[in-house]
Amino acid sequence: METPFRFSTEQVAKADREEVLREVIGRQFMRLEIEPNDPENVRVGLVVHRVQSVVVAYFNTSPMKYIRSPQQAREGDIDFTLSQGLLNGFRYFDQKQEIQLAANDAILLSHTGYGTIDIMHEKRELPYASLRVDGTLLRAAVKDLDDRKAHLFRADSAPLRLAGRYIRAVLQDDA
Repeated sequence: METPFRFSTEQVAKADREEVLREVIGRQFMRLEIEPNDPENVRVGLVVHRVQSVVVAYFNTSPMKYIRSPQQAREGDIDFTLSQGLLNGFRYFDQKQEIQLAANDAILLSHTGYGTIDIMHEKRELPYASLRVDGTLLRAAVKDLDDRKAHLFRADSAPLRLAGRYIRAVLQDDA
């Protein structure tokens, strides 16, 4: 396994945090648009593991929106990302739906779609996890994966428990 990539807004001068978060972490690394709710108090700590065709990310974040734009959805990326709030839920919305997720629920999002994950909470920062999966491999393994752009998994679902065990195993190697 590769050495994990680590990033913290604490490593960046306060005046540059929002710009670095938007341009470097958001657009270049995560391929998302990022909109902090409070640009003056942006806080993100990120650890990313690449394991073969999977990218596992664990992050602590202050309240903000993570947005996949229509332009990004048209770029030909066919991967999927599973996003999960570990202590707090979040809201997902796109042009057709709005989904409120409770703590430990997750949503599997196709990169061919666009929408927003809105992380709102009253704390300074809270933990979240994501699992990016090669779309070709996922479709080969899950034969009945339909064309919806968003698939909700409640905390007690078997697929989410399996994904959670995988994420914890990868993160445990970092301890």
